[in-house]
Amino acid sequence: MHNSNLNIIKATLARVSASTSISIPTSRSFIKVLDVPYFKAGTTTHPSGEELALQLNASPINHDPIEYMRFIHNSSKANTGMLWIDLLNSQCGTQATAVIGQYLFLNGGDCIIKGTKAHTSSPQCQQCWK
Repeated sequence: MHNSNLNIIKATLARVSASTSISIPTSRSFIKVLDVPYFKAGTTTHPSGEELALQLNASPINHDPIEYMRFIHNSSKANTGMLWIDLLNSQCGTQATAVIGQYLFLNGGDCIIKGTKAHTSSPQCQQCWK
C-alpha cells in the first residue's frame, strides 16, 4: 500500500473516530555490520553512537526505523568491532533484505552487512517464538 493511499484512509478514519489509528503492519528485523574499525583513525577512542548514526545516514541503511544500535568490540586485542542494528520493518522484511549482503564504508573501513537472529535483549511476542 502506498503512503498516499494510507494517508487517505487515515484522514477518513480521523473524521469518523479520533481514538482509532491505522498503520502498515510492521515487524522487527535484525542485521549486523561486521569488521567495523573499533577505533577512530589515528586514535585510541572508539566512535560514539551519534558518529556512527551520522555515517549510517549516508549509507544504504539510511532508514528512519533504526530502533536499536549497539557497537561491540570483537575482543580485547582486536581492532575491529561489530555493529548490531534492530530495524522496524515491513512484515515481509523488505528493508533488511535490501541491505543484507551489501558493503558500506563505516568508520574508515569497508564493512559487510549480514542478517542475524534476535538477541536476548529484544522483546518479542510470546506467540512469535515458533
